[in-house]
Parts: sequence; C-alpha cells; structure tokens
Amino acid sequence: MPLLSVQALSTGHRQALHSGLHFELERGEALILVGPNGGGKTTLLRTLLGLLKPLAGRIELQGIAVPDRSKLDLARTVAYVPQLTPPAFAFSVTELVSMGRRARLGIFGQPGKIDRAIVNDCLDWLGITHLARRQVHQLSGGERQLVMIARALAQQPELLVMDEPTASLDFGNQARVLATLQRLKSSGKTLIFSSHHPEQAARVADRALLLQRGSWELTEPQCLLNTSRLARLYEVDEDILLPMLSMGCAVNECL
Repeated sequence: MPLLSVQALSTGHRQALHSGLHFELERGEALILVGPNGGGKTTLLRTLLGLLKPLAGRIELQGIAVPDRSKLDLARTVAYVPQLTPPAFAFSVTELVSMGRRARLGIFGQPGKIDRAIVNDCLDWLGITHLARRQVHQLSGGERQLVMIARALAQQPELLVMDEPTASLDFGNQARVLATLQRLKSSGKTLIFSSHHPEQAARVADRALLLQRGSWELTEPQCLLNTSRLARLYEVDEDILLPMLSMGCAVNECL
C-alpha cells in the first residue's frame, strides 16, 4: 500500500488550477513540485495537507481518505514546513522544536522525559544543538529553516511536506538545507517539497511533478536539466535559461 495516493484530484479555490491529478508516493520516496509562480504548487500542498478542500477527487494517506482523519491523527502522520517567515514571538529554539510534540501529546498533555529526548535528538541530527538556547529571531535564515525542519521531525511524521524550503536563503544556507533534504531522504524519510531550483530535483527527488496553471506532468527529475523543457514550463526563451542551468550544474559538481 502506498503512503500517499492521489486519485483524479482537482485543486483550486473556486476554479480548478489542475484537474485529474493522480500519483502515488511510497515510503522513502521524494517528490518535488516545480513550476512558475501561480502554477498551483502551494495550493496542491495545502490540499494534500487537508487545509484546502479538493474540488474533486480523493487523497488517501495509508489507505485512509484525508477528510476521514481527525486533525490530531493527520498531525501525527504529516508534518508541514511552510515558506520561511520571520518568527512572530521570541521563542527559544528548544521551545519551538518542542511544539512539534503537541501532535503526540494532545491538547492537555505535558512533555516528559521521552519528549525532551526526542527534541534533543532532532536538534542533534540536524547539527543545531548549539542553538538550543538561542532565540529564534536571532538566527540566520538557514538556521531558522533547520529549526523548522527539526520541529516537523519532532512530530515523528510519516510524510514531511515543505513549501520552497530554500526560498529567500543565501547560497550557503541553500546548500545547508539541501544537504539536510538529502540526509532526510537517505534516512528513509518520505518527502514532498516545492522548489524553483531544478538542479535540486536531480539531486534529491525520485520524481518531479511539473505544474502550470491548467496542466501538469509527472516525470523523472533529470528531465529538469533539459533547457527546452524548462523553457516551456516557465514560458521563457531557451537562450535565457541555458547559462543559468549550466552554472547550476557546474556548482553542483563542486559541492
């Protein structure tokens, strides 16, 4: 049984951005969503998470339809890392990561020794134990993104969903987060993430879902290194993309 099954799915608000979406995701696989702004990546992610109601079709997690799951059960199965935003409150890193345990503790449960150990393990696994007492608003963008991933991992989810996890990060922090995605994939985690960097797909994902408004295609991630394919996807001239793609491939060979 696949971990995630999407059947004849239509996504959007009042009008469909995409119709007839269908794919399956097995445990330990990584799927990347690629496409222009407004192409429906975030809408699809929010629909998969149960935050938006499908216009048609069915989404199943472990064979159970998402609407049939309670919010608590869904939170124990799927964790979400949104696009990076400045923190609203002055939480410490440990406090923020500990919030990921709420899905396991329930509303009135209090964290115990096991929960604190899981939080510490998540910080250690991501290499950010030294940040444990720091205030989140004092961290760099890349450090904050790693903290958000740690909070998601503290939920102990079956599926990790990330909306453009490297957006708004400088080159060094993009490399750090990308290396983390690779480690997550290598450790057997199941991932869905969106990105505007096609070279990330070839390094991390098993498959790529190309999204434009009104159309979609499920393909191999290596296809995103093809300039003509990317030019059609983003509706730009191929001559513009060729130098950018060549530079991205060259950088990846150095990493």
